[in-house]
Amino acid sequence: GQVITQAALSEHKEMAQMHTQICTLAEVAQVGHAPISSLEAEFFEGHAATCTTQLDRRVYTMMLTSGSTGRSKAVVVLERRWIREIVSQPESGPCVQLSFTPASLMADRLGVYGLMLTGGQTGFIESSDLEAGLLSLRPTIFSAPPIYFNTLFSAYSDEIKATSDQQTRDQIEKRYRGALGGRCEIVGTGGAPISPAVLDWMRRIFNIGTDGALVGVNYGCTEVGNIATNGRLDE
Repeated sequence: GQVITQAALSEHKEMAQMHTQICTLAEVAQVGHAPISSLEAEFFEGHAATCTTQLDRRVYTMMLTSGSTGRSKAVVVLERRWIREIVSQPESGPCVQLSFTPASLMADRLGVYGLMLTGGQTGFIESSDLEAGLLSLRPTIFSAPPIYFNTLFSAYSDEIKATSDQQTRDQIEKRYRGALGGRCEIVGTGGAPISPAVLDWMRRIFNIGTDGALVGVNYGCTEVGNIATNGRLDE
């Protein structure tokens, strides 16, 4: 594959404007041990015109991308952006969700904070206990990487192909419809691209009737925030 150098990045107009730097793992570890004041001073060098307040300048946290398009990247999240992301969470009332992905990932962490603001509940489980946790907690909001829904879709397809009896097929659909606990109002996926076939299946299985779940795709929210859903910019 192509080797990307710092010199090559400096020649790229957009990357140069973003002050993108290539670091080794050792350098990242060194930054992790640096005082936050020195981190901020280095990050905001050259950004004085756009960072005018303390909220604009304070580094709140760092998020990691999923690594689905290459090596995982650390994204600096400023305090103002984090506040905006939290308060922009849908006000759907107290909800229940499962948290099973690392807190360094954007989507799950936003969900945990958002539910705390609305009086919701979060159940924390290991990914190996996901199936039992879904049936036990019966979340009203559930989001998972495509690999989870790919596995469900593959198992469902095998069972459907194994029978031609319509009544049996209806029972299979009903069972998979309840795989998320039976009361999800919002089903999401992100962290990697999802195939159109699996997404269409999710919408058909989980979005049943007027009270069916809203199925959405939030791939790419770490880099740009929640400005796009299902591949379209939000208004």
